[in-house]
Amino acid sequence: MYNITYNLKIVTPVYCKGSDNRKVELRPASITSIKGMMRYWFRALTAERDLNELHKKENKIFGSTKNASKFAIRIRDINLINKKNNLEDYYLLPHNEKKRNENPVPIKVLKSGLSFNLEFIFKSFEEELIDNVKDVFTLSLLLGGVGQRSRRGFGSIRDKNCKFDNKEELLKKIAGILQDFGRQVEVKDGEYIRVVDNQRYSYPVIKEIYIGKPEANFEKMLEKIGQASKKDKSLGSINPTRMASPVYVTVVKIKDDYYPLITKLEPIYPEGIEGNVEVLEKFIDELR
Repeated sequence: MYNITYNLKIVTPVYCKGSDNRKVELRPASITSIKGMMRYWFRALTAERDLNELHKKENKIFGSTKNASKFAIRIRDINLINKKNNLEDYYLLPHNEKKRNENPVPIKVLKSGLSFNLEFIFKSFEEELIDNVKDVFTLSLLLGGVGQRSRRGFGSIRDKNCKFDNKEELLKKIAGILQDFGRQVEVKDGEYIRVVDNQRYSYPVIKEIYIGKPEANFEKMLEKIGQASKKDKSLGSINPTRMASPVYVTVVKIKDDYYPLITKLEPIYPEGIEGNVEVLEKFIDELR
C-alpha cells in the first residue's frame, strides 16, 4: 500500500448533489465525479488516435469492468465538510438578471474557501503509475472542476501545496505535464500554451490553453465568464442533441487574484450541429 494525501481548497462554489439528488454535499459517491474528471483529462492529455489503444491505457490506470483500478480515493474528513455552515446561497447564472428575477430563490452550494483532505490509496508502489496519476490529478484541478457549471468556472478546486507567484509559473507547470505525456508545446510566457499537433482526433483533446485577465474576487470572475458565454451550439448544447462545450474555463488563484484558465479542446460536433470557429474565438478573446 502507498498513500498520498492532498490538502485541497474550494476556489469557486461547488454544486454537487448528494444521495437524494437534492441535498448539496460531498460524499463517497463524489469520488465518482473526481475520478470521472481525471478520466476526462487523462484522455484529453493523452491524444491517442487509436481509440482501442486509448482505452487500454485508460483502463490500465483507472480500471474497467474487467480489471480493478490501481488506486482508490477517499475524502478523509467528509463529515466535517457537509455541515450546514459550509453551505451558502448562490446563483449558478450570476450574470443573468432576467433568470434571477424569474427564479429569485438561490441554490445551496459548498462555499468558496472550504478545505478538505483527499487521499489516494495505491495497491502497491509503482513509481511510473503513481507519477502519472499525480500529473493527471494536478492537471485536472488546474483545468477542470467538480459539479454543475464546472466548464464555466464553478467547482474549481486547488491544491494548497501547488502555489504560483505569477502566470508564467502556472503555464510552465501545465506545459511540463503535457510534455511528460509526449505532447509538443509552444509556450508564450504569461499568455498561452499551444500544442504543436496537426492531427485530428475523434474525441476532445487539448489544443490550446490561455490565461485571461484577473479579477479581485471570484464573484466578479464567475460573472465575467457567464457574460462571455453565448447561446450558440458551437459552445455546447442540450437540445436537440446534447454536446459538451469544446471550451473549458476554470478559475485559478495566483496570490490574491482570480484568473480564468481557458482550455480549447478538439471540437466534436454531433450530426446536425455545425461549429462556428468565430464564436469559439470570440468567447476566448472576451476572457483574455
